[in-house]
Amino acid sequence: LSGLALMRVTDRHGPWGLAVLAGMAVPLSLAIGLSHVEGAGYVLLALCSGTLLGGAHFGIISLAGLYYPSAIRANGAGWAAGIAKIGGVFAPMVGAWLLAQGLPIRSAYVFMGICPLVLCISALGIARALRREDAPVARNRPVAAVRGHA
Repeated sequence: LSGLALMRVTDRHGPWGLAVLAGMAVPLSLAIGLSHVEGAGYVLLALCSGTLLGGAHFGIISLAGLYYPSAIRANGAGWAAGIAKIGGVFAPMVGAWLLAQGLPIRSAYVFMGICPLVLCISALGIARALRREDAPVARNRPVAAVRGHA
């Protein structure tokens, strides 16, 4: 439910909102990994970090369909969801393998802090690419008229 609530940020602000969600999860995950928080503080930080990451994940999937032409939008969004599912299967397996190799749980949270950082940088890159693509389009005219399709 909280992921759906966080989707409002993505709906209103696009990739920039998504980058903020992922960026807010970075210090929370690093705080768990680098400090000695226990008990209720640990649960609160883990819950907040997981919620922000979940919202960012939902946002990535919802934004994926926007970047494909209408003729293949469903296909592109389906591929994006499929790749996300593969990551959803393999990420816990990699985490379990790292823990089985003797990696302390706190170090795993440092790695979990790096992942949203990569997600944040990716979202900012997408936002910048879109802004550059939209720059020549006049804001007061329909896009089809500007691109010569009217």
